[in-house]
Amino acid sequence: MMDFDKSLLALISSGITILIFLFTMIFNLHGRMKLLRNEKISLYKDISSALQSFGKNTETLKLLEKKVEEESLMYVTKTNNIQDAKMMLIIMNRNPELTRRDEYELRRYLDCIYILRKSESPLATKNKLILSKSKFIEKTLLGFSINLLQLLIMGVVLYALMRVIFLKIIAASIILSFSFVVTYISFIKSLTKHPPLFTYKPNKKRVESLL
Repeated sequence: MMDFDKSLLALISSGITILIFLFTMIFNLHGRMKLLRNEKISLYKDISSALQSFGKNTETLKLLEKKVEEESLMYVTKTNNIQDAKMMLIIMNRNPELTRRDEYELRRYLDCIYILRKSESPLATKNKLILSKSKFIEKTLLGFSINLLQLLIMGVVLYALMRVIFLKIIAASIILSFSFVVTYISFIKSLTKHPPLFTYKPNKKRVESLL
């Protein structure tokens, strides 16, 4: 009985070690992706400088300069597409008092925000930020559905993992541990990308106060 307990403890310890290794690997990969963006910006700048040194004002040079501007803008605003980056820049310029938490919350539904230009007179136009209700609700429902599915998958994988650990099936334990970690990381990422249910009204007021 004691030998069985020791074997089970060793297997559990191995499982925990594998989980820690997988977490470390995934977070290192996330950090590497950030470095890749910096490297892309540096590469674009180097090529642009090389073309300028030859006195060439070509379409390629203009394209590279545009790429540097877009990548830099996405890096500064911590967004993944240029449209969201431009919207975030407008909001940040108008609201310098925004905290990191505020910016994080806004990034969850930036693609649901648009600018409404209203003419108050022939010479005056007022801009207003609008939070699209249909897009926002669609995004919250999508996030909720994805999170629910991921929780279900994690529950099934965790149950299976406990069973194979008890049966001391090492290969299956490794595979299931990896599956659980990947699903958990996806679950956390989904939480950061989708706003919670029933938060349209407070977020609508928040958005309208930003411009």
